[in-house]
Amino acid sequence: MNHYESHGISKFGYCQIKMSKFVNLFSERMEYLLGNRKKHPWGKSLGLSHGLVARLFDGELPASEKLIPICKAENVSLTWLIEGSGETYMVHHSFTDEETAETLSNYIDDEKWEVLVLKNHIYPAIILTLPTTMLVGKKHIDYTAIEIIAGPINTETLHILKSTHCSVSEISPDDFTMRRLYAGKMSNQEIFGDDGKLASHDLMPFNPNLSHENKVAETAPTYGVDLELMKTAISETETICIEETIKLSVEQKSRVIAALYKHMQRTHSKVITKNILLMTLDTI
Repeated sequence: MNHYESHGISKFGYCQIKMSKFVNLFSERMEYLLGNRKKHPWGKSLGLSHGLVARLFDGELPASEKLIPICKAENVSLTWLIEGSGETYMVHHSFTDEETAETLSNYIDDEKWEVLVLKNHIYPAIILTLPTTMLVGKKHIDYTAIEIIAGPINTETLHILKSTHCSVSEISPDDFTMRRLYAGKMSNQEIFGDDGKLASHDLMPFNPNLSHENKVAETAPTYGVDLELMKTAISETETICIEETIKLSVEQKSRVIAALYKHMQRTHSKVITKNILLMTLDTI
């Protein structure tokens, strides 16, 4: 056992990572990502050499550009794959119906995505899929691009969904499934695989007339302020801004804290990552 392993710390990645139950080492994150698939057929499908795949699963961390095909095909965060921190899978969090509509429009105005509306009265979301290709070395590799938009769906978003040239379907997943999706914990395999949480639903034609139960308020319920969540939103905002040397005006900081507070309420999370804060900054 080497020095790092004896102290419960990984020597892989750009920083030393405290051991956790499942994904403490880079090799374990690769195993977690692979799931029940065979590593070499999986790697070949992404244009990765047999030798590179073997080294990845032995825990050898390559240059970050070698991991880009994996991140694209699996919708996985490069930061998580390298460092083990932040959300595992990429999710775009919107905080208002207008933000959801704008993000959706940015995608489907230019490409003919398949659109899946996830109707849930607490955690609505939209999943976009598009067969495409990427260049790996000198090879063009086919894969399915996936984008997840998690946030309110109301008048503006419905208008776009009704008028789009893209194919639109819907399902109504349970709250537990949607909490995992919002938290960036649901893989492409889990979503669309043979035993996937969402693939098991029968797709229905999209109904643009949301029932009352599916309409999501754009402001937090007025049950009083959760002081612990608010303290977390404030302290995490301050900490990340200092670490990243981000300067915010008083008004900007107030809006960021309010948005992060709503995010934690909606996702039942008490953790704010740098990625979430940066995405929030992009929307204010």
